[in-house]
Amino acid sequence: MPKTSPLDLAAIDPAIWRVFVGDEPYGPYTLGQVRSFIDEGRVTAKTLITKAGRDALVPASTVAELQDTFVLRKDDAAADSEETGTTANYVITTDLKRTSEVDLIICLNGLGEFTSVLPGTFVLSSPRRLHDVQKTISAATTLDDQIIIVNASTGRLGWLNIGTDTDIHLRELWAKAEEEETAKSE
Repeated sequence: MPKTSPLDLAAIDPAIWRVFVGDEPYGPYTLGQVRSFIDEGRVTAKTLITKAGRDALVPASTVAELQDTFVLRKDDAAADSEETGTTANYVITTDLKRTSEVDLIICLNGLGEFTSVLPGTFVLSSPRRLHDVQKTISAATTLDDQIIIVNASTGRLGWLNIGTDTDIHLRELWAKAEEEETAKSE
């Protein structure tokens, strides 16, 4: 049997994107990573980015390769709008690498009432939508911190910085559970 070499993902999705936060460049990242950052709320429509070989910084929403991701984010935000005005319960699990727990607690305090239930795990009661909670926590933490947010009231899930493979697997797993629940109710 002939020996095969592993698939070179760098040829499919090379790390050629830089994301700017203020004047600070981060990256290079793959297109898949930048899309994940958009899903997490870390890259917004106004975030300046550049592609290798280009000097100009442009808003992320103007990049052709990312426009469909921003359309999906609008649809997700609209789906979350039903939560506005009602208090939701969130379970937030964190693995903080560079953000202090005190900084996270200050952030959570601004979102609503919360309690720490285990090291790195919090329960939050907040009138804010999942996307807003995710975006607020994202602004208070770094790209090195990993966070999972579950809206226990609606079953919706959000996360920050969990990595591309975990992101894909989690989406598939969560969608499968939702499909099974829908099939039971029919």
